Amino acid sequence: MKLIVTYPEPRLAGHKQAISEPGDFKRDLRHHSAMSTSLLTMMLLAACSNGSNNRGLESGGSPAGVAAPVFSSPEIGTVDENETDFSHRFVATSDVSGDIVTYSITGGADASAFAIDSATGEITAATGTSFDHETKASYEVSVTATAGSQTATQTFTLIIKDVNDVAPVFTSSDTVLVDENETDFSHRFVATSDVSGDIVTYSITGGADASAFAIDSATGEITAATGTSFDHETKASYEVSVTATAGSQTATQTFTLIIKDVNDVAPVFTANTPT
Repeated sequence: MKLIVTYPEPRLAGHKQAISEPGDFKRDLRHHSAMSTSLLTMMLLAACSNGSNNRGLESGGSPAGVAAPVFSSPEIGTVDENETDFSHRFVATSDVSGDIVTYSITGGADASAFAIDSATGEITAATGTSFDHETKASYEVSVTATAGSQTATQTFTLIIKDVNDVAPVFTSSDTVLVDENETDFSHRFVATSDVSGDIVTYSITGGADASAFAIDSATGEITAATGTSFDHETKASYEVSVTATAGSQTATQTFTLIIKDVNDVAPVFTANTPT
């Protein structure tokens, strides 16, 4: 450890001496008055009591060699779109034990989208900020940690995860014609999800003639259920409702099948009565 002292006596004003060991200090005492010796002794004892920090004192007693705070919090975070309770805590430590670290937003393309607690380093969405993946997929903010006169800055990126927040949309027709007596009828319901790659499943959920059909839940294809036959003279149209489900979102389409009348009866001769 090295102590830098400035002598208070007028005849030694401005003179500094480096003392590395207590012995150096003792050998130097014969050059100073009792007042100087007492003051220098107090300074040496103060420096020695701080020896665990491996730093000395310069004239005036300020710590020398203090390093900038070091961030230990992650630089990237994720949050589901539409999240209303987002928070992320910045954490930085000082190299001086017990030092108070404060935090502030100092930059980033999206600085205004966030608010920060200067004492804890916790950021939250500022008033008016909402996270919608389709509008903006990521946000960037820079936070500065301050400990004494030392500062450090971390840039944080918040990624907005796309979630299924919109009902599926049907693109298939809601009306189809089929000839009566058709035995190979099929029709495919098609719906798309708000989230790319989301799996959409299908189910019959209503309609006056729901029992007349069967559906493949994976493909959305409906066919005539066992025992169903399409005869225009018996029933000219059928109605069935199919629901598409993607995640927690659903949509329903009502489908009408019109049975076309075809000539399925042989001609009938009528007797011609002569007059």
